[in-house]
Amino acid sequence: MERGKKMIVLPEDTYERLRAPATLAAPPVKGSMQTPGDNLSRLDASLYKIMNSSTDEYEKCKNYLQTLRRYLFFARKEQMVDEDEASDDELAKPMPVSEIVASLPKAQRRDANLLLNHLLSSNRIKWDNAGVVKIDNAVINNSSITDLIQRVLKKSATAFFEPSSPAGQLEITRLLKDTETPLKLIKNPFMAQLFDPTRNRPRVTPRVTWNKSRAQPRDDAVLSKVPRLAVVENLALQDRRRLRPRARAGEQHGGSRWLKLC
Repeated sequence: MERGKKMIVLPEDTYERLRAPATLAAPPVKGSMQTPGDNLSRLDASLYKIMNSSTDEYEKCKNYLQTLRRYLFFARKEQMVDEDEASDDELAKPMPVSEIVASLPKAQRRDANLLLNHLLSSNRIKWDNAGVVKIDNAVINNSSITDLIQRVLKKSATAFFEPSSPAGQLEITRLLKDTETPLKLIKNPFMAQLFDPTRNRPRVTPRVTWNKSRAQPRDDAVLSKVPRLAVVENLALQDRRRLRPRARAGEQHGGSRWLKLC
């Protein structure tokens, strides 16, 4: 007849506590949670020291929970720092060239791609994920790389500095000149004139319209700027042109001088 074995029923937590010294090797103690080293190694060392201390169960439980809370606090703090660094890295990434080109009109995309690659090759211009431009390590507030590129490629003869001019227009114009940007990539006539002074700058000249009679010109404001002598000479020239055909007609019919002029 087989002999029976005696068994003792113990609570689970008591069994785990009695079993721990026999199965776990004593790890090296590395001090508190703020000392250098791996977080898990420090936690294991602290918990092992607490569980094998000679204090009563209440003190062990209290120290165990305090150590665990400290570990979780520092773990969350490190996680928040990592998330902040990740967000900073995300913002530091520049806006892709393809995204900038795609936001421009279709007619400007080819030249915009060439212009952006030319500027990037100089290593003097950068922009962040929002498109804010930095030239020679100087940030241009409220600037946009998309607006500046579109300004360079704008063919219409608009004023160089107007209220709607994008921020950083002067800085990027200097950069275009310093990097010897090809003139074929500069469509704005005012910017191109800075590179090539021989190129005709678009100008708008006022037109003065004169009546055929001796009346004043239509635009009194313009007339006030014209010298009085020029007005008299112009009227005299009109009189000579008007009287010349009538004088020839009088000579053909043999009339008197009075008739010739009338």
